[in-house]
Amino acid sequence: MNRIEYSRKYAALRIIVFLLWLGGVLWLSLTPKLPRLSSDFFFHLSWDKMQHAGAYALMTLLAGQVFVLFSRTPRRGWLVAAAFAIVYGGLMEIAQGLLTEVRHAQFEDMLANVCGVGISLTGALVWLRLLERRKL
Repeated sequence: MNRIEYSRKYAALRIIVFLLWLGGVLWLSLTPKLPRLSSDFFFHLSWDKMQHAGAYALMTLLAGQVFVLFSRTPRRGWLVAAAFAIVYGGLMEIAQGLLTEVRHAQFEDMLANVCGVGISLTGALVWLRLLERRKL
């Protein structure tokens, strides 16, 4: 499959994902007060948790770019980057519980961190798979 065929094949998916993202960002940007749902589970999916997920997604992307340089395979580099980000997130939560009086460790924060790591890792592994197929 050449470049043009590849681009055409996934063009609709790219457009749909882009428009959904734009809509989500627009909604979050214009909503004066973010809604809080009554369910305890959904309450924990608040903006704070999105910030955690985003921060650790970006950390994983940056770490992956570094660890790939020192790894035998790109896949292994991304897996090590994900493990690093998860361990770092856990250590930060423990440090908040032990070293500060204002902040406290939250399992939900760690869960949000892991979700962010998972999103980045999944994206990186899918990208690597697409690059491997392209070489064949």
